[in-house]
Amino acid sequence: MQVLFIRQSFLAQYRHLAAALRQWGDRVVAIGGPTASGLEVVELHRYDPMPAGGVPTCHS
Repeated sequence: MQVLFIRQSFLAQYRHLAAALRQWGDRVVAIGGPTASGLEVVELHRYDPMPAGGVPTCHS
């Protein structure tokens, strides 16, 4: 099975679940914010919630 976690502060309460899934042989990948912490057995991709030019104004 392949499992994807999407959570800004990844790991948090999913630490044991992610480790158990990986131990059972599942592929585990996570997408988290810039401060997300990872596990050695989980592939973690971080995203930057702030665009390079800052947040554009929506209203005048």
